[in-house]
Amino acid sequence: MRYPDNLMYSAEDPAVRSHIDGSTLPLSAAQTQVWSAASLYPDDATLNLGNYLDITGPLDTSAIASAVRRAVTEAEALRTTIVEGSAAPRQVITPIGDWSLPVADLRTAAHPDRAAQEWMRGDLRRPFDLRGFPLFRFALLRLADHRHLLYECVHHIAWDGHSWGIYYPRLAELYAAAISGKRVGGHGFPPFRKLLDDEFAWSRSDDAARQQRYWERRFSTAPELVSLSDRALVPAGGRIRRRDRIPPDAAERIRAVAWEARVTWSTAVVAAAAAFTSRMTGRRDVLLTLPVTGRVGGPAHGIPGLRAKHLPLPLSVRPETSRAELLRQTGAELRGALGAQLVPAARLRRILGIPADDPRPYGPSINVLASLGRLAFGPCDGTLHILSNGVVQDLQLNVYDDGSAGFDVYVDANQNLYDAEELATLAQRFVGFLESFAETDAPPARSDLLTPAERRSLAEWNDTEDHRGLDDVVQRVREVAAARPHLVAVADDSGQVRYPELTRQADAVADRVRAAGAAPDEVVAILPEPSSRFVAALLGVLAA
Repeated sequence: MRYPDNLMYSAEDPAVRSHIDGSTLPLSAAQTQVWSAASLYPDDATLNLGNYLDITGPLDTSAIASAVRRAVTEAEALRTTIVEGSAAPRQVITPIGDWSLPVADLRTAAHPDRAAQEWMRGDLRRPFDLRGFPLFRFALLRLADHRHLLYECVHHIAWDGHSWGIYYPRLAELYAAAISGKRVGGHGFPPFRKLLDDEFAWSRSDDAARQQRYWERRFSTAPELVSLSDRALVPAGGRIRRRDRIPPDAAERIRAVAWEARVTWSTAVVAAAAAFTSRMTGRRDVLLTLPVTGRVGGPAHGIPGLRAKHLPLPLSVRPETSRAELLRQTGAELRGALGAQLVPAARLRRILGIPADDPRPYGPSINVLASLGRLAFGPCDGTLHILSNGVVQDLQLNVYDDGSAGFDVYVDANQNLYDAEELATLAQRFVGFLESFAETDAPPARSDLLTPAERRSLAEWNDTEDHRGLDDVVQRVREVAAARPHLVAVADDSGQVRYPELTRQADAVADRVRAAGAAPDEVVAILPEPSSRFVAALLGVLAA
């Protein structure tokens, strides 16, 4: 099957040879999707990718500026400019010209760290003009004589997370050569057009048909998309983030559990995320969103540029499913999905039966990344910090092995779906769930979701020395409903019930009990199934 020229091209295809000779290239399938999204919301900066390197040591600022300029020259995707084509937008690789790395000296600021963070986050919120050049903004911020932050922001249409992973080692190599006066051989990266060639060649291969058949078999009916928010999705106008930490002892337990099951530690984290989603939503069949590089070996692996995409990852979490079973199931699903990751995102959603105008992700996104390790810039050390992976449509769970014994956990959310308090609670629940997932081999569906504060409250409520009476329980529930109406009170197989709804159900039960003529201290029998209705019935009887 041949892709339209506006999706991809081949240097060997006579139909597009004239365009290549004229120096313009079509957009790839992933770039076309980003272009469409950016065109709808041109003032939205959520498609910006941003990182910074915290570099400690005697950095030569002239050498790092030279190295960055050389890296930008080598990574042609950074120099792409979007131009109007006769039928669709196209791109051209633009010479770097007289661009140089801006340097800002913040040593005299009252709080250099704070000033740098505020500046970087402010710049990250600035949208790019997709018809302008360049589609990146880099800067070197000097905080102290031996401490610098190298900030780098790129529009997603030109770059993806995998690109950073091959760009930074090359940058470190170029810096080492600059301070030593040695020449660095080679171009550094293959030409960008080879990334498009690879995509086009795959689209006409037998493997393209095989991968499409995989998804057709895996989803014979349209899946039910999953969210941990009960609000209607609106375009992401920004993200909010919560950072937490998995301590070394808990991280080691996660690794040990993975080793026992003969899976990777990242597979164990994905399995835990599926169980967490099941517990939070009450669903036995859950769907996660899995970010992938969109590269499977070959030359594409070493070429910076946008190729990444998101895949659906279906998993089943039954009450009786053991941790070992869930780990094996997750490993098998990951192998299947990764082996069919090259199907273009728009086509994949059509295969799944998801309407083209439905912007919702498949489910919560789980992104597990290994550390780049120590980045040596000559005698200096560089530590990578990720500010933004791009747009967050709903919820993104990021777990990073930062090179130390523990894991960093960043939970990013669409601010239109979650507020800061909800996000903080979700992040605490997820971190606690990850730790408990590794601590016990009980079925993950039975693991608790309590935050540390909720555990303390539960201990207080169960204090046998507390004689405030059962009436106080009803009052406490009403207080929570009034103060924090967004909190989930009960989750069962049918879904979630928040505190205000629980109090309404309880009041309805209380009205019926009183109408039946039940007197105070009279025994009232209830016979509900284990569910949210049982809790509402119990509270209603107490309230009556």
